[in-house]
Amino acid sequence: MGYCPECRSEYQPQITRCDACGVDLVAQLPPEEELVPVYASTEVLEANLVRETLIAEGVDAALTSSEDHVFPTSGVHTAHRVLVARSATKHAYEVLDAALEAKLFGAFGEIVKG
Repeated sequence: MGYCPECRSEYQPQITRCDACGVDLVAQLPPEEELVPVYASTEVLEANLVRETLIAEGVDAALTSSEDHVFPTSGVHTAHRVLVARSATKHAYEVLDAALEAKLFGAFGEIVKG
């Protein structure tokens, strides 16, 4: 079997290039890198702006959302988190710090360091 190192698709042995990505297949994929949160917001638009800012600066980023039950207040609040590969956190924090200093975002969220 061959695997695309870009999209991680699996191909039959006779195929040597990924149809979608146009790159040569590899015999084995490297393990996926752990994603860690670098920013959290209560507003999806702000979280998406953070994600897009990171991507524009060369940091691959993903957005995930989950419902948090917050006490003692009643109700359900949605938390939106921006995730990056653990190896990219230093660069991500540099980008986020500069963007927060320029007040591009930050009204509804905060940097997550841990």
